[in-house]
Amino acid sequence: MKIKNLGIVLRPIKNSKFQTMLGHLTTWLMRRKVNIYFLSSEEARLKKILSSSQFSKLNFVDFKALSSLDAILTLGGDGTLIGLCRNLKKSKTPIIGVNWGKLGFITEFSAQEMFDSLENILKGKYQTTQRRLFRVSIKKDEKTIFQSKFVNDVVISKSMIARMFQLNVDCGEDMNFAIAGDGLILSSPMGSTAYSLAAGGPIVHPAVPGIIVTPICPHGLTHRPMVIPQESLIKVSLQSKEEEIAITVDGQLSRPLKFNETLYVEKDTRRSLCFIVNPDKSYFHTLKDKLMLNRRSI
Repeated sequence: MKIKNLGIVLRPIKNSKFQTMLGHLTTWLMRRKVNIYFLSSEEARLKKILSSSQFSKLNFVDFKALSSLDAILTLGGDGTLIGLCRNLKKSKTPIIGVNWGKLGFITEFSAQEMFDSLENILKGKYQTTQRRLFRVSIKKDEKTIFQSKFVNDVVISKSMIARMFQLNVDCGEDMNFAIAGDGLILSSPMGSTAYSLAAGGPIVHPAVPGIIVTPICPHGLTHRPMVIPQESLIKVSLQSKEEEIAITVDGQLSRPLKFNETLYVEKDTRRSLCFIVNPDKSYFHTLKDKLMLNRRSI
């Protein structure tokens, strides 16, 4: 399908190179008769960056309307893409991730190849892949008091002094255990190369239907990272009333976890993510490029 209505989500960056590129991109898209949509929160910012003739032809919408467009382009790092994915209201909208950040592991396209890639994508010459979203919730007395989607991971850690604490973890099928250490990471396969990898977790291909459970500096030699079925319902609770514990969702949202609350992580059965893939780059190419996997030193 040709793309005529394109949403653009920006990273919060103010350098001149990014602003110049945005002006070129806007003109480039308008010449191809593409209707451009930005989030309403960007209106004041774009008015300062773009010319009056460019700005007058833009459209501004909320996240709900953004989900109804032909495609959405993210200009930023992985964080920009993750924030969009967590807030989208529909799952069928194709997402084009262009890396204007540092690492850019899950963004498919580089800044250098953006215009050439967009030329084909706008004509409908593209392929997509589906990725699963996951859901985290916190309940107290069977009542849900917090809920969010996540793309990469949920991290349970100390919110104040770095000190060991204990968790009860229930993954179903008699897989119940207590763990003491600096915390716990519950990661999607797509997020396996983020915090979980840094904490000693495995690299898991994003197509693998699983959830990665990675202890952070566990105080016990038997507590190792595990990959469990994505259909599992994971329950986590605290063993002590005196600990000040917080959960962090995708490195972007945070809230306390208290003794009388239970955290739940499970697959989101209603929504998935639709990414436009880079035909010139495979997952293993990204591993080699970003993590230098299998590179031999001379």
